[in-house]
Formats: sequence, structure tokens, C-alpha cells
Amino acid sequence: KRSAGVKTLVAAFRHERKLMTMRKPLESVGRLWYSAERGSFRLESGDPVKFVAVVRGSGELTVMFPEKKEAEVMSGEAVERSELGQAMRFLTAGFPDSMETLRKRFEIVSVTAEGDWHRIELKPAGAVPGATVSGLFVQVATATGTPGAVHLNLRDGTRVSNVFTKLEENGEIAAERFEPVLEGYKVRKK
Repeated sequence: KRSAGVKTLVAAFRHERKLMTMRKPLESVGRLWYSAERGSFRLESGDPVKFVAVVRGSGELTVMFPEKKEAEVMSGEAVERSELGQAMRFLTAGFPDSMETLRKRFEIVSVTAEGDWHRIELKPAGAVPGATVSGLFVQVATATGTPGAVHLNLRDGTRVSNVFTKLEENGEIAAERFEPVLEGYKVRKK
């Protein structure tokens, strides 16, 4: 019910990536923009920005590395086969517009109360062997239903966490935010 009223979302987050091969996790900050109406999502990570990912309503994913001036544009079909594409799809799972939408994409494994939060464990519906994302955990504030964090477990043992530090709902987001500017970039298409 809570997510159904969210038409747009702008969030700041703290990103942490725990790799099996490293003692200390990799940390950065970022921002995301989400528009339910456009079916679009944009994520920027780093300060200065080192990584940009834009998912458009068509399902196309554009990944940009501003420091290197390199980009990759993936069709919707290529996104489903890509580790990064799957991870981006799962990040947007924290904002389903209905329980029906959530259940089409995920099996709800468990819901656990932890202090002021509910921890929802999800498993991809119809997960295929070899899928990159093995698990998804969403933390939601019990009192408000506001998302607090999205955690992804990857098949290789990596854990990616995005903890929201600021959320703004239903504000205006310029359409250009979801149109990647690739001028001056070396672009690969898949």
C-alpha cells in the first residue's frame, strides 16, 4: 500500500560492497532517481561520480564510467543475461507498486521484525540456475513503510548494500535525468 502512492523517489544512499577476497568492504556514497510513471531508474555512485546506470522504460540499461569516458548500452534482453543488469533490476525491487507486482517478480521467503524495521527476504521468482543474484533483503521502517536499505547477495559470495540516508517522495524529476548523455564517450552496444 505504501509503495503504491510513490510516483517518484529521489534518494541519497551509502553503498557498501563486501567481497570475499577483501577484509575491508568497499564504500562510497550515491544518489538515485526513480520514476514509476516512466518506468525509469538512475543511479550515480561516488563523489565525484565514478559510475552511472540508467534503466529506461524500454528496459534498456546504459552504464557510464565518467572518468574513463566509456559506456555500455544494453538492450532489455542483454540486461537479463548481465550480472550488472540483474543487480540493477533487483535494486528497483524496493519500490513495487503493488503486492501483485512484487509477487510476479519475487517469492517472499520471510518477513522478520527487527526493532523499528521489518526485514523482508525475497527470492527471484522462477530463478534459473546460474543466476547472479542469489538473494535480496529489503529493510522497511515499521511505522512508515519507508524503505531503509536494499541488500543483494551475489552467487560469488559478494554482498552489496545500499542504505538510504535521505528520501524525497513524489517530487518533480526532469525527464532529462533518465536520458544518458553519451557525447564524448566510447560506447559499446549489446
